[in-house]
Amino acid sequence: MKVVRIPLRRALRAYRRGRDGAAAVETALMLPILLVPLLNAIDLGSYAFQRMQVENAAVIGSEEARSFCNSPTKLPATTTCTGFSSAETSAIQSTSLGTNVSAVSGYPKEGYYCTLTDGTIQLVASVPTAPLASCSSYTAPSGKAWSAPSAIPSDFIQIRVNYTYTPSFGSVSLASLLPGTITATTWSRLQ
Repeated sequence: MKVVRIPLRRALRAYRRGRDGAAAVETALMLPILLVPLLNAIDLGSYAFQRMQVENAAVIGSEEARSFCNSPTKLPATTTCTGFSSAETSAIQSTSLGTNVSAVSGYPKEGYYCTLTDGTIQLVASVPTAPLASCSSYTAPSGKAWSAPSAIPSDFIQIRVNYTYTPSFGSVSLASLLPGTITATTWSRLQ
Protein backbone atom coordinates (compact mmCIF):
# COMPACT_ATOMS: atom_id res chain seq x y z
CA MET A 1 0.00 0.00 0.00
CA LYS A 2 1.30 3.36 -1.00
CA VAL A 3 1.08 6.27 1.47
CA VAL A 4 0.35 9.66 -0.04
CA ARG A 5 1.66 12.57 1.90
CA ILE A 6 -0.03 15.92 1.53
CA PRO A 7 1.72 18.94 2.90
CA LEU A 8 -0.05 20.48 5.90
CA ARG A 9 -0.49 23.86 4.25
CA ARG A 10 -2.27 22.44 1.28
CA ALA A 11 -4.56 20.35 3.51
CA LEU A 12 -5.56 23.40 5.57
CA ARG A 13 -6.30 25.43 2.42
CA ALA A 14 -8.44 22.64 1.06
CA TYR A 15 -10.31 22.41 4.38
CA ARG A 16 -11.06 26.15 4.42
CA ARG A 17 -12.35 26.09 0.85
CA GLY A 18 -14.41 22.95 1.34
CA ARG A 19 -18.19 23.37 1.80
CA ASP A 20 -19.08 19.90 3.03
CA GLY A 21 -21.29 20.22 6.11
CA ALA A 22 -21.28 24.03 6.12
CA ALA A 23 -25.09 24.22 5.98
CA ALA A 24 -25.41 21.88 8.94
CA VAL A 25 -22.98 23.95 11.01
CA GLU A 26 -24.69 27.24 10.07
CA THR A 27 -28.09 25.78 10.96
CA ALA A 28 -26.76 24.54 14.29
CA LEU A 29 -25.41 28.01 15.04
CA MET A 30 -28.56 29.88 13.96
CA LEU A 31 -31.19 27.53 15.41
CA PRO A 32 -31.04 28.87 19.00
CA ILE A 33 -31.30 32.43 17.72
CA LEU A 34 -34.38 31.57 15.67
CA LEU A 35 -35.92 29.26 18.26
CA VAL A 36 -36.19 31.81 21.11
CA PRO A 37 -38.53 34.20 19.22
CA LEU A 38 -40.61 31.24 18.06
CA LEU A 39 -41.04 29.97 21.63
CA ASN A 40 -41.93 33.50 22.78
CA ALA A 41 -44.57 33.78 20.06
CA ILE A 42 -46.07 30.46 21.13
CA ASP A 43 -46.20 31.47 24.81
CA LEU A 44 -47.56 34.97 24.15
CA GLY A 45 -50.19 33.55 21.81
CA SER A 46 -51.16 31.01 24.45
CA TYR A 47 -51.40 33.77 27.07
CA ALA A 48 -53.65 35.89 24.81
CA PHE A 49 -55.91 32.92 24.09
CA GLN A 50 -56.20 31.97 27.76
CA ARG A 51 -56.90 35.60 28.71
CA MET A 52 -59.77 35.66 26.20
CA GLN A 53 -61.10 32.41 27.65
CA VAL A 54 -61.05 33.88 31.19
CA GLU A 55 -62.89 37.00 29.99
CA ASN A 56 -65.37 34.75 28.20
CA ALA A 57 -65.89 32.72 31.40
CA ALA A 58 -66.77 35.92 33.29
CA VAL A 59 -69.26 36.95 30.60
CA ILE A 60 -70.82 33.48 30.56
CA GLY A 61 -71.12 33.65 34.36
CA SER A 62 -72.95 36.97 34.27
CA GLU A 63 -75.23 35.75 31.48
CA GLU A 64 -76.00 32.63 33.54
CA ALA A 65 -77.02 34.82 36.48
CA ARG A 66 -79.39 36.78 34.25
CA SER A 67 -80.94 33.73 32.57
CA PHE A 68 -81.03 31.36 35.56
CA CYS A 69 -82.55 33.88 37.96
CA ASN A 70 -84.69 35.83 35.47
CA SER A 71 -87.77 36.16 37.67
CA PRO A 72 -88.31 38.94 40.25
CA THR A 73 -89.28 36.24 42.74
CA LYS A 74 -85.76 34.74 42.40
CA LEU A 75 -83.98 38.01 43.17
CA PRO A 76 -81.63 38.76 44.76
CA ALA A 77 -79.90 35.90 43.00
CA THR A 78 -77.17 35.30 45.56
CA THR A 79 -79.65 34.74 48.41
CA THR A 80 -82.98 33.71 46.83
CA CYS A 81 -82.31 31.85 43.56
CA THR A 82 -82.11 28.12 44.40
CA GLY A 83 -79.27 26.32 42.57
CA PHE A 84 -77.64 29.57 41.45
CA SER A 85 -74.22 28.83 42.95
CA SER A 86 -73.77 25.48 41.18
CA ALA A 87 -75.20 26.86 37.91
CA GLU A 88 -72.76 29.77 38.15
CA THR A 89 -69.80 27.45 38.74
CA SER A 90 -70.79 25.26 35.78
CA ALA A 91 -71.14 28.32 33.58
CA ILE A 92 -67.73 29.82 34.36
CA GLN A 93 -66.06 26.44 33.91
CA SER A 94 -67.63 25.83 30.51
CA THR A 95 -64.74 27.33 28.53
CA SER A 96 -61.80 25.35 27.20
CA LEU A 97 -59.94 26.08 30.47
CA GLY A 98 -62.52 23.99 32.36
CA THR A 99 -62.16 23.64 36.11
CA ASN A 100 -58.97 25.71 36.12
CA VAL A 101 -61.17 28.83 36.06
CA SER A 102 -62.76 29.70 39.39
CA ALA A 103 -64.77 32.46 41.00
CA VAL A 104 -62.71 34.82 43.11
CA SER A 105 -63.44 34.56 46.82
CA GLY A 106 -66.28 36.88 47.81
CA TYR A 107 -67.88 36.82 44.36
CA PRO A 108 -70.43 37.06 42.90
CA LYS A 109 -71.32 40.38 44.50
CA GLU A 110 -74.83 41.66 44.17
CA GLY A 111 -76.34 45.01 45.03
CA TYR A 112 -78.84 47.68 44.14
CA TYR A 113 -77.60 50.58 42.04
CA CYS A 114 -78.93 53.90 40.76
CA THR A 115 -77.60 55.68 37.68
CA LEU A 116 -75.93 59.07 37.97
CA THR A 117 -76.24 61.81 35.33
CA ASP A 118 -72.71 61.04 34.09
CA GLY A 119 -73.83 57.48 33.23
CA THR A 120 -72.02 55.68 36.04
CA ILE A 121 -73.84 53.53 38.56
CA GLN A 122 -73.72 54.03 42.31
CA LEU A 123 -74.31 51.35 44.94
CA VAL A 124 -77.25 52.36 47.16
CA ALA A 125 -78.03 49.08 48.98
CA SER A 126 -76.21 45.79 49.39
CA VAL A 127 -77.88 42.41 49.26
CA PRO A 128 -79.69 41.16 51.36
CA THR A 129 -80.93 44.67 52.31
CA ALA A 130 -83.90 45.55 50.14
CA PRO A 131 -83.73 48.92 48.39
CA LEU A 132 -86.02 51.80 49.26
CA ALA A 133 -88.77 52.91 46.91
CA SER A 134 -86.72 55.12 44.55
CA CYS A 135 -83.26 56.49 43.88
CA SER A 136 -84.29 59.86 45.32
CA SER A 137 -84.48 58.13 48.73
CA TYR A 138 -80.67 58.01 48.67
CA THR A 139 -78.10 60.79 48.71
CA ALA A 140 -76.09 61.04 45.51
CA PRO A 141 -72.31 61.47 45.82
CA SER A 142 -71.08 65.02 46.32
CA GLY A 143 -71.46 67.14 43.19
CA LYS A 144 -73.48 64.50 41.33
CA ALA A 145 -77.17 63.82 40.77
CA TRP A 146 -79.36 60.85 39.89
CA SER A 147 -80.28 60.62 36.23
CA ALA A 148 -83.74 59.24 37.10
CA PRO A 149 -84.55 60.11 40.72
CA SER A 150 -87.94 58.37 40.59
CA ALA A 151 -86.49 55.10 39.24
CA ILE A 152 -86.33 52.02 41.45
CA PRO A 153 -82.73 50.90 42.08
CA SER A 154 -81.63 48.14 39.72
CA ASP A 155 -80.25 44.79 40.84
CA PHE A 156 -76.73 44.27 39.45
CA ILE A 157 -74.44 41.30 39.92
CA GLN A 158 -70.69 41.39 39.56
CA ILE A 159 -68.81 38.24 38.56
CA ARG A 160 -65.02 37.97 38.98
CA VAL A 161 -63.08 34.90 37.89
CA ASN A 162 -59.42 34.01 37.77
CA TYR A 163 -57.06 31.53 36.21
CA THR A 164 -53.41 30.78 36.95
CA TYR A 165 -51.28 31.01 33.81
CA THR A 166 -47.99 29.13 33.50
CA PRO A 167 -45.83 29.70 30.40
CA SER A 168 -44.82 26.55 28.55
CA PHE A 169 -41.29 27.84 27.95
CA GLY A 170 -40.84 29.90 31.12
CA SER A 171 -37.04 30.05 31.15
CA VAL A 172 -36.78 31.70 27.72
CA SER A 173 -40.20 33.28 27.39
CA LEU A 174 -41.21 36.89 27.89
CA ALA A 175 -44.60 35.53 28.97
CA SER A 176 -42.99 34.66 32.31
CA LEU A 177 -42.91 38.43 32.96
CA LEU A 178 -46.69 38.68 32.63
CA PRO A 179 -48.94 38.37 35.70
CA GLY A 180 -49.35 34.73 36.67
CA THR A 181 -53.01 35.16 37.58
CA ILE A 182 -55.43 36.29 34.89
CA THR A 183 -58.54 37.92 36.37
CA ALA A 184 -61.67 39.13 34.59
CA THR A 185 -64.72 40.95 35.95
CA THR A 186 -68.13 41.52 34.39
CA TRP A 187 -71.38 43.13 35.48
CA SER A 188 -74.89 42.13 34.63
CA ARG A 189 -78.15 43.89 35.32
CA LEU A 190 -80.63 41.37 36.69
CA GLN A 191 -83.64 43.68 37.08
